[in-house]
Amino acid sequence: MAFDRWLFDEVHRAGMAVGLKNGLDLVAELIDWVDFQVNEECIEQGTCEALAPFVEADEPVWSIEYAGDPEVVCADAAELGLATVIKDLDLGPGGTACPVS
Repeated sequence: MAFDRWLFDEVHRAGMAVGLKNGLDLVAELIDWVDFQVNEECIEQGTCEALAPFVEADEPVWSIEYAGDPEVVCADAAELGLATVIKDLDLGPGGTACPVS
């Protein structure tokens, strides 16, 4: 953690933002050093509650889901406050972007 925090401080000093990808077990320890979160399949896996500190701090959370009914996934994403896109696993062009409320 000490190295991560040092590195994130250096990145911020250089005028850049720092993001955390997945790493839900690190959210509580790094929320003060990270500017946004990118997460894969928290809705599918039922782990989105770990992202609440980002949502509560008005830090962006981008969620990527690879399965599910878009209507249901987007409703869940809206309730959780996540900007979400549903993509194919090949990550090619396209996908379904959920409306952000």
